[in-house]
Amino acid sequence: MAFIPNTTCLLYKNTGYNAFGEPKFGRGELTRCAIVKLIGADEKTTVRSDIAASKSHAIDDTVDAKILFKSNCKVEKGDKVEIWGYTITITKKHPRLNIYGKLDHYECDGVIL
Repeated sequence: MAFIPNTTCLLYKNTGYNAFGEPKFGRGELTRCAIVKLIGADEKTTVRSDIAASKSHAIDDTVDAKILFKSNCKVEKGDKVEIWGYTITITKKHPRLNIYGKLDHYECDGVIL
């Protein structure tokens, strides 16, 4: 079965970095995609000064996202996606093939900014 996108998002291409090393993004373009997973959670992480084994924890917000893009979409690692009020940075891009071995779509993982 071929991949059929069911929603629209704004894709901002990473065009380089400014003088402070922060990413710069181009103009957003509408593209079709599909959300597989968008989960926000609070995680307990150890604090840096926990050398004394005080069992201290900090709460860290994490969002796990998995988005599918059509094979003709030029999404890359480091690009920014806006969808449903979330701004997500793409961290991984995986090509997915159909049963005939041809590129069908891209599966991208991301985290919220």
